[in-house]
Amino acid sequence: PALGSIASMRGGKINESVHYLSEKDYGILTEHIRALYRRLRTRINDDAAWEWFGVDTGSNLIQRASEMFREATYAAANPRDVAHMITENIRKLRDLRIKKHAILKTTAALFAGITFGIAFSVYISLLISNHLNDLWLEAGDPFKNVSEERIDIGAIITTVPPETFTTIYFIVFIVLMIHSFILAFTIKALRGSHTLLTFLYFVPFVWTVAITAVGVKIALGGYLGM
Repeated sequence: PALGSIASMRGGKINESVHYLSEKDYGILTEHIRALYRRLRTRINDDAAWEWFGVDTGSNLIQRASEMFREATYAAANPRDVAHMITENIRKLRDLRIKKHAILKTTAALFAGITFGIAFSVYISLLISNHLNDLWLEAGDPFKNVSEERIDIGAIITTVPPETFTTIYFIVFIVLMIHSFILAFTIKALRGSHTLLTFLYFVPFVWTVAITAVGVKIALGGYLGM
């Protein structure tokens, strides 16, 4: 808006307006504005000067805004009105980006909580089942001498070899890894970024599963004497 207002007061002279702005302090943009004025002052290629200004700032919004402002003023539009319109649009885009980042943070935290909850409940169930299976294997079949007229409890309770639980733990971990990858890919799709960004969320989810498994094993396993 400052460039548009100054250019409007100076009769649409963009180069003089940029020179005026280059003498002010605009933070990290100050050096880029001064570089823009030096390029414009050479009068070699004004379009290239504005393009390089957008490239130097490293901001796609600034580059597009500069391009729109340049083309509109070259078409004899009012610089103040053009600057106001561009500023309002950029402000709306910034607000949308802020909302998007807030939604992404909430979604990532929610998925992390879901991953922890699933891993916690599954590993506790497996650990208790493993403990009960070990107790039953040590006790043998205490109901084998019970009269056949009663309920055959020994047929209801089934035991498995201890090695089976090792396989089950491995399968559960693989399933939770797939679950973590799906959640990470969902966040990537919401963010609309590069596919490799999936691993930025996938790795913490896997660590959540692994730490939860170890924590349950140490805490509950120590309590059960396993």
